[in-house]
Amino acid sequence: MRAPDFWSDDSGSLWPRLLSPLAAIYASATARRMARPGLRVPVPVVCAGNATAGGAGKTTVALDLGRRLAARSVNTHFLLRGYGGKLKGPVRVDTDQHDSRAVGDEALLLAAE
Repeated sequence: MRAPDFWSDDSGSLWPRLLSPLAAIYASATARRMARPGLRVPVPVVCAGNATAGGAGKTTVALDLGRRLAARSVNTHFLLRGYGGKLKGPVRVDTDQHDSRAVGDEALLLAAE
């Protein structure tokens, strides 16, 4: 997945101007969501997320962090949405019982760690 050329095109194209009201609505909704207080949990949490849909290296970063923490004897868990999976609800992924069609390839990759 790659960003459309007009996102970084400064040639005065009509697309950025046409889409800017939509971008403002999206930014406003995101700002409201981000302003809500977060959930407090009794364990340390590291979030490896960003606004990019795919290809930004989030899974690679999560795998590296997991390996580094495991090398320090820190028990780690990965929590994700399981994009591409068919199963609903919270699922603890087991590489012997699930395949990528059921839980998504990213969840399967992280569960193998």
